[in-house]
Amino acid sequence: WILFESSFLPVIMTAHHMYVVLFLICAAFAAPPADFNCKNKIFGWEYAKQLQPWKGEFNEVFEALQLGNECHVKPPQPAQRKFPVIPITTPDEATFFVDVNGDDSNLGTIAHPLRTVHMAVEKARAYANQHNRHNTHRTIVLREGTHFLGSTVHLGASDSYLTFQNY
Repeated sequence: WILFESSFLPVIMTAHHMYVVLFLICAAFAAPPADFNCKNKIFGWEYAKQLQPWKGEFNEVFEALQLGNECHVKPPQPAQRKFPVIPITTPDEATFFVDVNGDDSNLGTIAHPLRTVHMAVEKARAYANQHNRHNTHRTIVLREGTHFLGSTVHLGASDSYLTFQNY
């Protein structure tokens, strides 16, 4: 038995308790292995890729974890598309084109595109209402450029068959 006097209360320890205390003190001051941090980062990156494989190589996560700089891991190759984009081969009357140089007074055809996504959504909704075809596929095709949204585009249940696609 060992008796320790503290300013608060005496502590009595057996030899077994002493080994536990010494172990905890040593563990508190011992540094983890040099590669411990990198192994955890790599594990997290690999696990994320297993959970959501359709999202590619998680290049942003790779960069955020600094796996290339700190852990000397080879950067991933550019991600290949997991889901192919289905090209529009024959636009029909339920296809509305949007171009940054378009005009919202246009019909939204490939030759006369609309200017804003909001107007394309409205035209797609009007098409569904006019033809009483809410369960038919309607497509909004965004042509090249940066399409700024002045406000949030609110989509509801009636927009379930509405697809947005790049040109």
